[in-house]
Amino acid sequence: MKKVVNLRVKKLANGNGSYYLDWFQSGKRHYEYLKLYTVLSDRPTKEERDANRESLKLAQQIRNQRENQLIAEPQGITPTAKRKQSAITYFENNATTKGGEQMTEHLKAYLPNKSIQIQNINKELIQGFSDYLSKELNGNTANAYFSKFRSSIKRAIAEKILPSDILLDISAPEKQETVVSFLTTDEIALIAKSDLNPKVKKVFLFSCFTGLRYSDIKNLTWGNITEDFKLQFSQQKTQTKNGKQTSVTLIPMNPQAIALLGERQENDLKVFEVPLQQTCDKSLKSIAKKLNIKKTLHFHIARHSFGVILLENNVDIYKVSKLLGHKSVQTTIKHYANITDKGAREAIDCFPEIKI
Repeated sequence: MKKVVNLRVKKLANGNGSYYLDWFQSGKRHYEYLKLYTVLSDRPTKEERDANRESLKLAQQIRNQRENQLIAEPQGITPTAKRKQSAITYFENNATTKGGEQMTEHLKAYLPNKSIQIQNINKELIQGFSDYLSKELNGNTANAYFSKFRSSIKRAIAEKILPSDILLDISAPEKQETVVSFLTTDEIALIAKSDLNPKVKKVFLFSCFTGLRYSDIKNLTWGNITEDFKLQFSQQKTQTKNGKQTSVTLIPMNPQAIALLGERQENDLKVFEVPLQQTCDKSLKSIAKKLNIKKTLHFHIARHSFGVILLENNVDIYKVSKLLGHKSVQTTIKHYANITDKGAREAIDCFPEIKI
């Protein structure tokens, strides 16, 4: 049988040889240096001959493994560099959709060994991260982040970096029925007067007053704010996977939101210095306990509060949907229509009395 993976020796400047492999894959030639060496001498010593035999034996074993992999798998050999890539880098490169960045930040906080390679991820670590997310976040957020994590694990399985059964019997964070939590105007005022981390406070209140997501506030530049103080941008969640804008949202700002902006800067500069998601979550959790607010504070509760306060003040749900940047009013109805009975009570009170 013709060999498709070649074992070769490159002569080094010191006169020794370095073993490497080369093969064709997807129309390109690939190389893998094995870090195994041989003494290229006409009269090697006995120790050198023994060492040469051992190096050659190991090099041939690796060559055979690579050749079997290349023959068995259509996608061929996963380059050594990719298998030895740090797990954090691997997830950062692959978790590029919404929530991927936040998931990676939580992964960094969880990993006991920050330099662990992707090929060394195991079942214990995967289950441990699932348990960590369940403890640190509410059920649906934990489930969503773990789903992002699991997608990257599946990619590593497909690339033959991880074994195919590594996700077997792994328990994901339990998904809960969606119940939208929100803050009252009094609770928002209480947070505004608190000693919450000033940077966290500013962006959290801005979310309460505009309904913007954490990711949108983080990426907000002065170029996104018109001269008459309207927010003009494509919200991250409504973009396609390649970042292409699907629709531009134009949101007028109320005076409270405008007051948080500060002095206008160059268009390409960020409006806010936004702390990491983990820092925000930790600070908000701490202030909620201090203020005795019996709700889990996070950026989505700020966004929910914006929508609910508008609905409770008789703003039409179609207008609320537009202000929240939802693609469809059905999304707004799903999450917000039953959140308050104020509108329902008023509607029922309008029903005429019928004598029966």
